[in-house]
Amino acid sequence: MGKDLTLSHEASQSASFYEGGRFTLANRDFINAASPFEDVAFSERDTLRARARWLHENNPIISNIDRTIVANVIGGGLKFQFKLGSETTDDSVERLNSEIELAWEVAKDELDITGSVHFDELCKIALKNRFMDGECLFYLPIVDVGFGGKELKIQPIEVDRFALGYVEMTNGGFYDGIEIDKFGKNVAYHISDGAFEKIKIAGKNNKKISSSVKIPARDAIYYFKKDNRFSQIRGVSEYKQTIIDLKNFAAFMRSTIEGARSRANIAYVLKRQNPEMLRNLSEKPIEVINGIFVQNLRPTDTLEVLDPKIADDNFGVFVEAVLRLIASGRGVSYELASRDFSRVNYSGGRMSLLQDYKLFDDDLLHFSRNFYRPIFMRWLEFEALKGSFKYLSYQKFLELKNQIKASAILLYPPRREWVDPLKESKAIATELEYNTTTLSEIYARRGLDWREGLKQIAIEKDFAESLGLSRFNNAKLIVNTNDKEDDNE
Repeated sequence: MGKDLTLSHEASQSASFYEGGRFTLANRDFINAASPFEDVAFSERDTLRARARWLHENNPIISNIDRTIVANVIGGGLKFQFKLGSETTDDSVERLNSEIELAWEVAKDELDITGSVHFDELCKIALKNRFMDGECLFYLPIVDVGFGGKELKIQPIEVDRFALGYVEMTNGGFYDGIEIDKFGKNVAYHISDGAFEKIKIAGKNNKKISSSVKIPARDAIYYFKKDNRFSQIRGVSEYKQTIIDLKNFAAFMRSTIEGARSRANIAYVLKRQNPEMLRNLSEKPIEVINGIFVQNLRPTDTLEVLDPKIADDNFGVFVEAVLRLIASGRGVSYELASRDFSRVNYSGGRMSLLQDYKLFDDDLLHFSRNFYRPIFMRWLEFEALKGSFKYLSYQKFLELKNQIKASAILLYPPRREWVDPLKESKAIATELEYNTTTLSEIYARRGLDWREGLKQIAIEKDFAESLGLSRFNNAKLIVNTNDKEDDNE
């Protein structure tokens, strides 16, 4: 008969096979939420969003991180190319590509329903909004623009307008403004304006929710990023891990600066052995010396200069440690968050940048998949249906739709400059020599298309040769003197 391994209630609170599963006084503030994501997040999402907005407007650290990420992911605007059948030399395909690229470039200036924001700027705002609020909603209506014309527009909608509520339905559910089917797929988005709640949603146990507007999911782009839970339906601010640290650090810095400023305004401190003498004002003669009122000191009085510095020599170390914590919470390097590269050498700084580049690439891929490409495909389908293209009918669009989605849309991020051009160019040359990289990868890192680059090199080479110049020896232009040497001979 085996031993009884059952533990008493008291023993079970301190003993555990896994250290992380122990219950002690030190970790009693752990929140053990073994529930679906929305059961945990719905009660705190609005609070996180409100605090994140305050931090974004008042804290330079977090706004600097967001600006830097957006500048490296989108910059002044993603470079767009449409390359359908790029491996062919068919003129009709080239004309189709050029036609769509030009039409999209024109459309980007008019997509915003208010006409006040260019699409490239809208992209930057959407990405920043995802960081701060954790989510953003865009309605894609077909708008009558007069004279019988219709155009696709983009209408941003603040997530604060979501109809709040949480009910389970027979064939799905309703989670704070998002209606899903039984498979968890978004069906519609419900907006509330506080009045005229004409849409009624009935759930189990006679629970009901009302909304003002119901937007079908096919007519909207709901942009957010799932973190690590498949049951997540709505976004949560991406500042969630740093909100408290940022607020406390800002308060500490402010109190430190204000304390130092107050002490700096006081030049001296009077120390007196017998404070009771202060009560006798007649025994405190005051004289005017050079226009300044001076109180005579008593024999036992002393003056001490007040040091305005209240932070010790470890203050800088503390600030750096907090910044590293905040940077880790946002998934970026300390150097990116602080713009301080004084503590790293070339290799260390380059390693930090390479890790940040991976973050930028991940955000670019997510942004293009979930925001840019869906909007472009919706616009392209509508324009093809209208008959706006000479080389792309609606029937042809339906035939090529999957090919277009898979390979025709090319987006290039802002150009990334080298930290040390000489070292990095030698490294690239070595990689090309040993076939461990390709021109397409190298050009893409710098936000360029390798086909366009090679075409431009060929044009410049032909033009240089027409002027009697040759390109060789690391692309240097050198005058061809063979003819002159022949003449001399």
